Amino acid sequence: MKSMYGFALAFALLSVTGITIHCGDAGSLGTRGRVSVEINKQNVENGETVQFNKDHDPLEIVVWNIGTKALSIDSIRLESGGNADVQLMDLGYELLEENRKIQYGYDQNAPILDMGLFLGLPTELENTSIANETLEFLAIYQPETLEGGTSTFVIDSSDTSNTPFYVTIEPYVKSAKIAVTPNNYTFVNATKANPACTEFTVTNVGTDALRIDGISMKFATDEFTIPNPPNQGTLVYPASSGEGLTELKFKLCYAPTDTPDENQVIIKSNDHSSPSTGIVVRGETQAGQLAVSYADQAAGCMDFTQTINPGEMCTKVVTLLNVGAGAVNVKKPSIEQGGETAYTLAWYVSGGMQDAAPPGCGAFQSDEPITGPLYSLSSQRTLDIAVTYTASGAKGINGILGIDYASPTEGREDIPLCGGAPKSDIDLAPPLGSQVTFFALEGERKEKTVVIMNKGNGDLTIRGVKIVKAFPELDPDTFSIKTPVPADTVVPKWGLLPLTVEFDAETEYDEMYLNATLVVTYLDPNSGQDETVDASLKGSKDFEGVDLPVANPGTTDDYANAQAGVAMTLYGSASDGGSFDIYDQGYTWFVSKKPAASKVFLNQSGVGSGVQFIPDVAGEYEFRLVVFSVDDINDLFYFSDEAAVTVQVQP
Repeated sequence: MKSMYGFALAFALLSVTGITIHCGDAGSLGTRGRVSVEINKQNVENGETVQFNKDHDPLEIVVWNIGTKALSIDSIRLESGGNADVQLMDLGYELLEENRKIQYGYDQNAPILDMGLFLGLPTELENTSIANETLEFLAIYQPETLEGGTSTFVIDSSDTSNTPFYVTIEPYVKSAKIAVTPNNYTFVNATKANPACTEFTVTNVGTDALRIDGISMKFATDEFTIPNPPNQGTLVYPASSGEGLTELKFKLCYAPTDTPDENQVIIKSNDHSSPSTGIVVRGETQAGQLAVSYADQAAGCMDFTQTINPGEMCTKVVTLLNVGAGAVNVKKPSIEQGGETAYTLAWYVSGGMQDAAPPGCGAFQSDEPITGPLYSLSSQRTLDIAVTYTASGAKGINGILGIDYASPTEGREDIPLCGGAPKSDIDLAPPLGSQVTFFALEGERKEKTVVIMNKGNGDLTIRGVKIVKAFPELDPDTFSIKTPVPADTVVPKWGLLPLTVEFDAETEYDEMYLNATLVVTYLDPNSGQDETVDASLKGSKDFEGVDLPVANPGTTDDYANAQAGVAMTLYGSASDGGSFDIYDQGYTWFVSKKPAASKVFLNQSGVGSGVQFIPDVAGEYEFRLVVFSVDDINDLFYFSDEAAVTVQVQP
């Protein structure tokens, strides 16, 4: 009987249509038709449950296509469930001429579909923001009784990731709803000898009694403890009820053993919308501070330029010292930027010795190798990284020794490796693989920066820079390079060449967004041939109703204590997400100006709000920050404009 009911209703609905003008938000879209459903102007996810309010006002249901291709509609139907199943025999419908609605009647205590009487329901929807096509329905409730009566609104479509798309619709019932204050917490500078504690308060903002079924930590640990957890089954009543307990308090304590921690307090209850509520708690110990030293530091790289005979080997050592009060977590270092074939590394707990011969290049001996992917470096302790270069000839190969760490702020040190004859080593900022994304209102022009970096110890020759459109014959000229780059421009060793790229939203175009590529042609020092590197560009002017995130890297005064040779942290935590929250790892930092002698090439994407590095020489530095926020419901990403801060590093 249930399948017959669904078929009959779907068939009837496919003879009805509602096409309206509806302005949707635009961002980064997939390459297919995608279902999106809005109920009473709120986006709902596939599988979500929606209740009528206590007055049982109608629910306005709007179906969108937020994909880039047409969405095929196979069926739209109501499926009954719960107590509504017993009355499936009543499949009749009544045409109400006075309000031009069609009602599909079955159990009177279940929602029924009520929609405008229009003929020719389309079987395809184009993208809503482009074609202004939506389907609109009205779900109404006839409350002869308030028990049971759930129904499911179902859409079968060509959206393979959301078929079927369904929303359960149920009548208003009294329900509990949990609220916890604070909704997250960070312990700072607690120690095992002097643990810190804080208090959480649970209240009930629903309409029925809230039953607490348990409070525990998501990850069992001795560091986070709940000294006196509330009894299972404790009831918390709404403040307006005048009954019993209206606030439940419990204490959480943190006693760290070594490194920063993150965990969740899990509160299980009868709140059907959030039966397992997670409260994020973090513990930050005292900060560590990394210092880096190696024999050739004054030369700006680990210098293997005298190792030139094929097969000849030379080992040099980098020492990491934690001069801070807290721990520094060091990830296993890596060889990057083309040096993988010529360089090998091993890392050790401090205490090893280097052979005297050959001078400055002897093998490193230690009884305590580090074998894991991470090492926690305690205060005033050191570790050694031994890098061995095997020469292929006089021309040699350069590379980068990359050292990622957290103290607790994430940081990175890039140490150039110079093998054989001096040569250039090109890189782009933001990092290769990331996209330079512009959002500009119609009529606006926005600028962002791409930096050509020469991480090598020889001059870099730039043959030319150009913009290549994704569809040269169709796309307008929306992107342009505002910085002149003459042919054979030379970027000196360790140098930077910032380029300003403009996105012009004054140009007329119909697409949701436009793509292009910034192509840099350079002389490769190894092959002697012209090679290219590129950066992806993307621009959009369709984000009506969305407040874009705003990047905030701080001010010059915030970094007044910056000192050469001492690790410092750039902070973007004052950035604002706009309409949506900034993604936890949604920060991109890069250097765009530095002293000529500096080897700082900060260039990190997909990191947290803070990033750490060590300025190597005194002088003026400029750093740029871009952040992005995420519309989780529609899987859209919104990027900020670029923001810059100047840092004066003292000797």
